[in-house]
Amino acid sequence: MKIVIADPTISGLVTIPCMGVLYVAAMLEKGGHDVSVYFRSITDNWDRIGEYVAKENPDLVGVTCLQSLALKDALKTVKEIRNLCDAPIMMGGVHATVRYKEMLTQCPDIDVIALHEAEYTSVDIAHAVEQNEPFSTIKGVAYRDNGTIKVTEKRPFIENLDDLPFPARHLVPLEKFQYSSRGNMITSRGCPFGCVHCCVPAMQGLKFRARSPQNIVAEMRELAEVYNLDYSKFVDDTFSFDKNRIVEICNLLIEDPVDITWGCKVRSDRIDENLLGLLKEAGCVELFYATESASQKTLDLLGKKEKVERLEEAIKLTQKAGIRTAGFVHIALPFETKEEVLKTLQFVEDLNLDRLGIQVMAASPGCKVYDNFAEYGITPLGEDCIPDYEYNPAVLPTIETSELTKEDIIELIMNAVQVMMVVNAKQTHY
Repeated sequence: MKIVIADPTISGLVTIPCMGVLYVAAMLEKGGHDVSVYFRSITDNWDRIGEYVAKENPDLVGVTCLQSLALKDALKTVKEIRNLCDAPIMMGGVHATVRYKEMLTQCPDIDVIALHEAEYTSVDIAHAVEQNEPFSTIKGVAYRDNGTIKVTEKRPFIENLDDLPFPARHLVPLEKFQYSSRGNMITSRGCPFGCVHCCVPAMQGLKFRARSPQNIVAEMRELAEVYNLDYSKFVDDTFSFDKNRIVEICNLLIEDPVDITWGCKVRSDRIDENLLGLLKEAGCVELFYATESASQKTLDLLGKKEKVERLEEAIKLTQKAGIRTAGFVHIALPFETKEEVLKTLQFVEDLNLDRLGIQVMAASPGCKVYDNFAEYGITPLGEDCIPDYEYNPAVLPTIETSELTKEDIIELIMNAVQVMMVVNAKQTHY
């Protein structure tokens, strides 16, 4: 079968490949299908996506709606494809999973939604289309049957992640993506912490599931030897959860080095001097810390289970070990005051980070805050108290909080941008 996957997500200021799309593409190729991938962030004239897809005469089309902010573009993309292509359209992603009823109701052109992890589900959908079998035979999908929305039995989360093929990077021109993201890797799934502003537990579950160190190093070797990349970033939500796994990964890289440096996201309570020394020796050059807030009250409310003092200590130890540090500021968190946000900005500036990013609270479906706006002092700015996903919150906030008006949030974003520019001006590698 010929299958085309389209990702309408606008990455913002940088272009980052969606790993979920590349994993699904790899699984479909493994199943014997001919797959093409279009990323809006690197595709010219996206308003002609319907033409591009129709020209390939596909038997099945996939469209992702990874984030709620991509909803409008995802639905528009589906409509433009449907206008010129009769192939069944499947959809996947976080928003598509947690709001499947809304999406199937809003967009009759969507035939089926792959819920949660889509690798095996997409293969089963392709098989059903190829064999003209009903979607009711597939686990983990939502679909429309004679106008009625139906959901099949939940598909278990993938336990052995080593069974998945490496992402199909060969289907896209990697050179068009931001340098530091070309070698992005996911080495684990699921998060046991369940932070109230995060949708990972709803999408991937609370159980930590990890690839083996051997499998991870094999992908790093492919990045270096096949794709000629010299940097990889582990973008797991909970990479450092299992310290023993990190030690084993490092030992493998020390025993049989790969010609590639790397970075990863870590928790401050999983880092110590001995581990930092091992990370350095194994080629780790950058650690990403969640410097979301300098308010312990806020961290506790979010369910982060981290201490501000420990975060500061871990970052200083990392810098002492000669490893670059990166972080991000999260603006408009529940009940956080303007003074507390400004304190956080001063906190990250004093940390002397090598890189800083900005995130603005958007209260997306799938997180606990979304289901309990009043409890967390959140007021959506959309109609009927539903957040307006048309706008990027970094440009125009989608919420107000009990402590911050829309104007306050915009002012704080601008302050954060100034701090970010000062911090990032020191970058020499990217």
